[in-house]
Amino acid sequence: NDVRPRLLPAEGELLLSYKLFEIQKWNLDSSREAASPGQFAIICCLQGSLRCGDTDLSPGEFCLVQASLPDRRLQPQRKRT
Repeated sequence: NDVRPRLLPAEGELLLSYKLFEIQKWNLDSSREAASPGQFAIICCLQGSLRCGDTDLSPGEFCLVQASLPDRRLQPQRKRT
């Protein structure tokens, strides 16, 4: 049996929530922590450009923020990221 998480209306940052994960869409105007300490995150850049640690992301690129990574800040490199 496939599990189909309930879709939420696209209001705010939370797009989908399930007991094991959630999907959020952020518009970055300033730096922001990718995940709480001890948690991992999968980051996808949809538009603009951003930096996480020593990795630069362009639209369509992904990166894994490991739970043990000390520098977990996402830094927008352009407006409308």
